Amino acid sequence: MTTERGHCTEKFKREAMRLMKTSDKPIAQLARDLGVTTVQATILG
Repeated sequence: MTTERGHCTEKFKREAMRLMKTSDKPIAQLARDLGVTTVQATILG
């Protein structure tokens, strides 16, 4: 999910973006499910 510095891996980012585009859940819920903040999720998408 994250590297040792705390940054998200490319694979994690791609999956998060796919979920944001295809899911009916609000971004805030997806962020909680993924273990990131809403701000981080917004930056990913």
